[in-house]
Amino acid sequence: KNNVPLHLASDIDLGGFDANTAAESCDAQLHPLPFLNKQAFQGDNKIIKNLCYVHDIKDSVMSGPVGFFGAMPEGYAGNVLVKNVRIVIKDSREDREPTAAGKDFYPVGAFFGMAAMSTIENVTLEDVTINAPIAGGVAGYVGNSTVRNILATDDLMVSNDIEITPYDGNFAGNVVGEMFSNALHENYSTWPSEYTVFLGGVVGMAVQDSLYNIRVRGKVRDNS
Repeated sequence: KNNVPLHLASDIDLGGFDANTAAESCDAQLHPLPFLNKQAFQGDNKIIKNLCYVHDIKDSVMSGPVGFFGAMPEGYAGNVLVKNVRIVIKDSREDREPTAAGKDFYPVGAFFGMAAMSTIENVTLEDVTINAPIAGGVAGYVGNSTVRNILATDDLMVSNDIEITPYDGNFAGNVVGEMFSNALHENYSTWPSEYTVFLGGVVGMAVQDSLYNIRVRGKVRDNS
């Protein structure tokens, strides 16, 4: 049974931060919205703005994917402008050491933390800054999905400052494999990789996806 499509009736100002907000902080912390299985979200060309999420692993590990929506297990989302985004996952421990467990980190993105078996289209991004170990402008992780007609009106800023200890099977976001039971994500959860962080202008990690008509320019850097 399909769910009733969601339509954005007006622009949304989340009030997360403005020009006077201190760096790496929020005036109002984002709480990612849930997305039902087989749900459809139509932004109707409205604006979602001033989205802010800052989390310090000194206090606790992450509890789930981060974006306007947390995770889309199977569905459709599009036709929206997402602007003025600040997402920071940081480590301010005094005795900073490489973080041992990649599973402590979930994917993050401006629109979705992660999506699988879904379609994301007709999304415009503006003034997006994200700092996390697995991150992308639209979504941190996308699997077996279609991403198309993505536009960034300025440079996307995607970076990471957290070091993940390199050992077999340990990489940022590997907990994603535990969130879905289909074979794709079971394979992903045990995927051997020499990389420990995943960053991208559109998607941090893309597995078996179709991406096209992407007009994005970004500055992507791993500082760990």
